Amino acid sequence: MLGIRAASGGAASPPPPPASYGPELVLNGTFDSGTSNWTNSGTGSLSVVAGKMRVTSAGADNGAGQTIFGMEAGATYRFAATMAPSESDRARIALAVATNQSFYFAVVGGSVDIEFVSAGNGIDIYLQAANASAWASSGAFAEFDNVSLKKRL
Repeated sequence: MLGIRAASGGAASPPPPPASYGPELVLNGTFDSGTSNWTNSGTGSLSVVAGKMRVTSAGADNGAGQTIFGMEAGATYRFAATMAPSESDRARIALAVATNQSFYFAVVGGSVDIEFVSAGNGIDIYLQAANASAWASSGAFAEFDNVSLKKRL
């Protein structure tokens, strides 16, 4: 029964209300202002093509990075983004919340939408032309859009 929970006695109760979230924490996550607020974290290049961040590989360490401060340790956050590689399986998002908490998402194309409990008070977001174990070849790229991080209220 999608969205319906049975209460004791078998009577159906309405689903819980949808979660609400605070303000957007990522600066320029829709890339309306080009590559502003994103730094080149490697040897590749950054550009905005058709409203999406394009990370072009130089065959090694590459990526667009942004550090978010002011998070609350123990609070729940929602991270979402879309990504697509030019080369099979070479689009990766790395989230480094604390030295003991990192998340990696490598997909052929699509989206990431997760909630996590922060172990620290900041996060490093990296958008990379890579998969879980290898960088994309030189000239290959990955595109990202709608990068979002919000605190669950």
